[in-house]
Amino acid sequence: MCALLLCVLPLSGAAEPIKEDKAKNGFENLQGVWRFVSIELDGKVIEFKQGAPNFNMVVTETKFTFGKTEGEIVLNPLATPPAIDLRYAKPEAATVVGVYKLDDDTLALCLKRGKGEAKDRPTEFATKGTPEVEIRTYKRDKPKK
Repeated sequence: MCALLLCVLPLSGAAEPIKEDKAKNGFENLQGVWRFVSIELDGKVIEFKQGAPNFNMVVTETKFTFGKTEGEIVLNPLATPPAIDLRYAKPEAATVVGVYKLDDDTLALCLKRGKGEAKDRPTEFATKGTPEVEIRTYKRDKPKK
């Protein structure tokens, strides 16, 4: 029985750094300027071909800004689907909960509209029949060379 425990303990301790690396990589992949390209409400997609600069998002480390609005991002990339919380600092403290998909230079946020708690988090990328949920899609702005 002691031999079994010795084999299990090193393996269980090795999993922790993997989680930290995945969380770290989640933030590393979000860094930069994200251009707001569309929103989906109640199953209908509205595209912003001319852009919507006040809704563009800038991510620096664990912070975000939308125009003059700013806050902190909390990620759980190990959740299924991966979870995101946007903790607004200004103009009013609030937390918006959701899930996210990152595919190369496209970021989709499925968010519960208004203030929320973890129990209110969407569990899938769908808005039809759920007026309290929206899907925001962003494209990463490439740095100019």
